[in-house]
Amino acid sequence: MDSEPPGFGDGEFFEFRLSRCLLTRTDSNGDGNPPPTVRAASA
Repeated sequence: MDSEPPGFGDGEFFEFRLSRCLLTRTDSNGDGNPPPTVRAASA
């Protein structure tokens, strides 16, 4: 890109510096079935 996209300068920018993060995903409709899957990355 040769220039900023329209509205780019109007945004607010921030940075996250994380040493750990937990991500859970579930395909249920809120009843707990199937249970959430939690995976951990190897160190």
